[in-house]
Amino acid sequence: MLEKIQVKKSDAGDALKGVDCLLMIGGEKSGFDVSLKGVTVEPSACWQAAQREKDPVKDFMIAGADKPVAIHCLPLKKQGETDYQRIGAAAGTRLRAKPYGSVVLALGDDLEIDKDAVAALLRGLIIAAEPKLSYKKDDKAAKPDDIELTVLHGNDALSFTKKQLKPVLETARAVLIARTLTAMPANHLGPEEFKDYCLGLEDDTLGVRVLDRKELTKQGFRGLLAVAQGSEQPAYVVELFDKRAKGKPDVSLIGKGVCFDSGGLSLKPATSMPEMNMDMAGAATVVGAMWLLTRAAKPVGYVGSIGLVENMPSGTAYRPGDVLEMRSGKTVEILNTDAEGRLVLADVLDWSAKEHEPKVLIDFATLTGAIIIGLGHDDAGLFSNSDGLSEALLSAAKAADEGMWRLPLHDSHRKAIESQVADIKQTGGRASGSATAATFLGEFVGDRPWAHLDIAGVAFTDKDTVYSPSGATGWGVMMLERLVETLSAGKVGVDKD
Repeated sequence: MLEKIQVKKSDAGDALKGVDCLLMIGGEKSGFDVSLKGVTVEPSACWQAAQREKDPVKDFMIAGADKPVAIHCLPLKKQGETDYQRIGAAAGTRLRAKPYGSVVLALGDDLEIDKDAVAALLRGLIIAAEPKLSYKKDDKAAKPDDIELTVLHGNDALSFTKKQLKPVLETARAVLIARTLTAMPANHLGPEEFKDYCLGLEDDTLGVRVLDRKELTKQGFRGLLAVAQGSEQPAYVVELFDKRAKGKPDVSLIGKGVCFDSGGLSLKPATSMPEMNMDMAGAATVVGAMWLLTRAAKPVGYVGSIGLVENMPSGTAYRPGDVLEMRSGKTVEILNTDAEGRLVLADVLDWSAKEHEPKVLIDFATLTGAIIIGLGHDDAGLFSNSDGLSEALLSAAKAADEGMWRLPLHDSHRKAIESQVADIKQTGGRASGSATAATFLGEFVGDRPWAHLDIAGVAFTDKDTVYSPSGATGWGVMMLERLVETLSAGKVGVDKD
C-alpha cells in the first residue's frame, strides 16, 4: 500500500529533485514550480501544454530533461468531497498503470480545497493505486509501497502531520483488507485460513472470538453446519469486537463467509465456478470494517460476526428435499443446495440477535445472482424493515461514494416462501429472487431494525471500477465508516417500521 506521503506548502521557486511523475489537479494559477529531472517548470505551463495535446495523459519531454516525464493533468469539474475522492482515484489509477519512484501531486491555487478534501483525494488515490492481487513469479506491476508521494499546495492551512494522515491510511488499509481477502483463491483462504487471518488482526482494541464446530454444534447452528457437512474443511463463526466497549452493542454486522461455493449437490455450471472464491465478500467487508472502526480514539458499539464454511458436493452433503431445523427452532425445506448463503446467515443472525441484543442488525452477503440482473455492478441491493435505518445506510453510501439502492419487501414475497412440509422453504422461485432471499433472512432477526445488503454485483466485477482494478473491490467498508458518523450524530431514527 502507498504509505510514503508528505503534504506540504511549496512557495514560488521551490523545487524537488528526481521527480518521475507529476500529477496536476487544477493548476492554471499555481504559485510554485516543480523540478523535473533537474529542470524547473511551472505547473501552469505543464497544464497548458497538456491541454494542447490530443492525449493529456501521455509522457512529455520537458526541455533539458534527460528522458520523458509523465505529466497527468486531471480536470476537476465539481469540488465536493466525493469529487476529490474520485479525482484522487483517477490519479491512483495512473500510478497503478506504471511503476514510478518519486511522484508529485500538485494542487493548483485555483482549487477551493480544505483538509477534508485533501484527505478524500488521498484516500481515493491510495485505494486506486493498489494493483490486483497477483501470484505471478515475474510480476512487473507497479508496487505502491515503493512510491514516494509529495503533495504540493500553496495554502498554509493544508499541511498534514503524520498523525493527521493516519486516519486516511487506516481507511485505505481497511478497504484493501476486504479487497485482498475477497480476491484470494480458495486454496489460499479457506475457513481455517480466514479464521487465522482474523486472529492475526487481534490487538489492544480489536478482540476476536472463535466458535469451532464443537461449539457450533452445542449452540445449535444446524443450518450453517448443514452447508458445511459436504466439505472436509472446518466450519467457524468468528466474532470481532471492540475490547474497550461496554454494555450491549448498538449495531451488529453479519457477514456471509462461504469461502468456496460449488453449489453443493445442486452443482453450479463449470463456467460459473472459478469466481466462487469471492462468495465470502460479505465476511471480508465486516472484517475490514471492524478493523477500521476499532482504530477510533473512542470505543464503538459495533460487533461483527461472520460464518465461515465451504459448500461442496459429497456423500455427506445436505440434499434438496431435506428439512432442517435452524438454530432459531424454525424448520426449513431445502429446495436448492446452491442457495446456501441464507442458511449460514440465518443462524448467525439468530445467534447475534439473541447473544448480543443489539439495537440494529445489518448483514452483508453476495447472496443472489438476481441482484446483478436487477442492479448491475453499480449498486448494492438494500432490503430493510426500517425506513430510518435505510435512510442512514443510503446517506452513508452516498457520502462514501459507494452505490446502494433500496428495494421493496412485500407480503407476496413472504407468501412465496411458504412450505407445505416446513415452516418456510429456502427459496421462493425465480421471480423476485433477491427479495424472497431477503424475506427469508427477515424470519431470523426478531423484533428489531434490520437491513440486508446483497453485494453480489458490487463486491466483485469483471471490469475496472473508479477505485479498483477488475475483480474484488472492498465495497462497503467506507460506507460503514460513514454510517458510524450518521448514527452517532443522531441524524436518523432506526426503529422498526
